[in-house]
Order: sequence, then C-alpha cells, then structure tokens
Amino acid sequence: MPTVPPILIVDESTRLRRWRLEDAQALYDAVMSGQEHIARWMSWADGTYTLDAAREFLAACDRGYPTGQLDWAIEVDGAPVGSIGVPRSEPAHGEYEIGYWLAEPYTGRGIMTRTAATVVQWLIDTKQAHRVQIAALGGNRPSRAVAERLGFTEEGTFRRARYHRGTWHDLVWYAITSDEWAARPSFARPLPPGGGA
Repeated sequence: MPTVPPILIVDESTRLRRWRLEDAQALYDAVMSGQEHIARWMSWADGTYTLDAAREFLAACDRGYPTGQLDWAIEVDGAPVGSIGVPRSEPAHGEYEIGYWLAEPYTGRGIMTRTAATVVQWLIDTKQAHRVQIAALGGNRPSRAVAERLGFTEEGTFRRARYHRGTWHDLVWYAITSDEWAARPSFARPLPPGGGA
C-alpha cells in the first residue's frame, strides 16, 4: 500500500520530509529568493511563479502521495529550501529518475549532493532500484555537477530536446546502477558540510 514519502535524514541540519499544504509561503519564498537561478533552467519558475502556483504544487503532492508519488521538501534548519523527487519510474525494471532544485542562498554547501545521495541510497535500499537517472539541460552545470560528483556516468545527449526561453537546449542524461553505486570510489561520495553544490 503506497504511503507518503518517509522522513530521510541527510545530515545534522538537513532532512527530507513530505510537502505540506501549509508550506505554500515557504515554498514561494524559496523559489523567489533567487528566481533567476532556478528559472534559467526550469520553465515552471520562469517569470510567472506565484503563491497560487506554489499552492497548486502542494495540492498535487497531497493528492499524489497516497498513490506513491515521491516528492520531498528539502528542509534545512527547519525551513523548506528546495525540492527533490522522482518524476519518472519503471519499477518493473528497477529504473528511477530523480530531479531537484535548491534555493540560491543554500547553494555551494554540498547540500544538494548529500541530499541526492540520500535519495539514491533510499531508492536502492527500499525500492530495489537497479538504475537511477538524472537529466539536466546541457548548460545547467550545477545540476550536472551533482550527478558527476556522485559517480553517475554521462550516457548521452538528446540534442535540442527542450525548448526554453526561445531556445532549444540539449538534454544530458546521467545514470548509475546499484552495483556501480556500491563500488563508487571515495572521491565520488557525498561531500561533508561546507563543500560543493
């Protein structure tokens, strides 16, 4: 029976928890704290993000959680400052894709690297994930760097696959398998607090 996403502890100041309807203002504030940082790569945040849009996302999560939807608020020191989720999955093949964003004031601390690592490990341990994927626009170096730091392999590029801000962008795909995850070298493991994105 599907349940809401569990609370996952990332480190002493960061945890993942379900989004709640009362998070609307905090979600809106997180997006707007550096809107261009997010909007330059994600069309949902580009110029038209509103408090109502935040409420709509939270309502969709509330409806989706009982069906197994996986979307977590990234909570740092008690405040939601980003999101990570599983936008696509093929459980029969053990395949899961993760996507994420983080408010600009919280970048550069390794938070997203450690958060993504926590979700990958949870998918392997709990969902028996065989393969986890990450997709990012070609120019989105911060998102791509997270995948690279975690030891994901760049598998290929869908050329000019996403239209955003009047331009076609390449979509770059990364993946790691469960055996590769277990064997990844120490340099590809999550950074301690204070380093990286």
